[in-house]
Amino acid sequence: MTIDEVMKCIKDEGISQVDLKTTDIWGRWRHVTLASTYFSEKTFAEGVGFDASNLGYGNVVQSDLLMIPDPSTAFIEEREGQRLISMICDVYSVDNGKPSTLDPRGILRNAVSSISDVAENVMLAPEYEFHVFNSVAFNVAPNEVFYNVDSEEGFWNEGITGEYIIGKKGGYHQVTPFDTLATLRGAIVERLMSLGVPVKYHHHEVGTCQVEIELDFCDALKAADYTMLIKYVARNVARRMGYVVSFMPKPLYDEAGNGMHVHQYLVKNSVNIFSGQELFGLSSTALSYIAGVLTHGKSLMAFTNPTTNSYRRLTPGFEAPTTAVFGLGNR
Repeated sequence: MTIDEVMKCIKDEGISQVDLKTTDIWGRWRHVTLASTYFSEKTFAEGVGFDASNLGYGNVVQSDLLMIPDPSTAFIEEREGQRLISMICDVYSVDNGKPSTLDPRGILRNAVSSISDVAENVMLAPEYEFHVFNSVAFNVAPNEVFYNVDSEEGFWNEGITGEYIIGKKGGYHQVTPFDTLATLRGAIVERLMSLGVPVKYHHHEVGTCQVEIELDFCDALKAADYTMLIKYVARNVARRMGYVVSFMPKPLYDEAGNGMHVHQYLVKNSVNIFSGQELFGLSSTALSYIAGVLTHGKSLMAFTNPTTNSYRRLTPGFEAPTTAVFGLGNR
């Protein structure tokens, strides 16, 4: 949408609230909701102030930043009968009115701009793997330490629930009734498609109660926005249907973990410049790109594997990376 279209939508659709979302330093969405009577075209220029210290952008001494809504990200959502229009925001400085150097969206824009002499755009197609549980409980207390997760299709319930059970590490592309999560995935995907997200397909993954949704290629900023939106939609749809979603890298011991594979290529003059006549049908640009990823692999781990649990996934025998190499179809 444009600014005019957003304002028209608020009026024509009877929208009473405007929800502004932004990404914190840890990769989670935060939001503030405005009454539509306090939202105007000026908001797109002046923004909404917030305490950035709680989002990791600064300390309590210098904590004021601005959320500036991006009208192109607008979508309508409903919460318990309430109709809202939501937008993703960029983060700006109050002092100089310039984009914050810590804003994830701004950092991504700068990264894409930095290779403008090589390519005009970066095209990405992410795969989202996650687990879906019927229940999750944990506690750390003076008298007990425990965690418990359960799924109706969990192999540990074989012979107990009377349900069809997927065997250990046997879930890849299973069909119903073994795939008990097809309806949930379908509901998530239908909602995503209604929001314009280019979903390619979805299926059951290797692990018990593990699923995947994959997108078609889109530019880097859209892929990043869609990543946040997919997590948001998946969690909310799952909650309404009585499930708990986890994107945790390794929620179950000795089962397949959740990665986020990202297919990628560069575009110049509307041409895929990774295609060529060098090794494996790649161009010299593509090979240099791969070399750069391998060279900076250790540094990239801070972003691609940011938690202790991330490294529980990176073990042999689970089609997860354990060495920094590349090859044709090498899993």
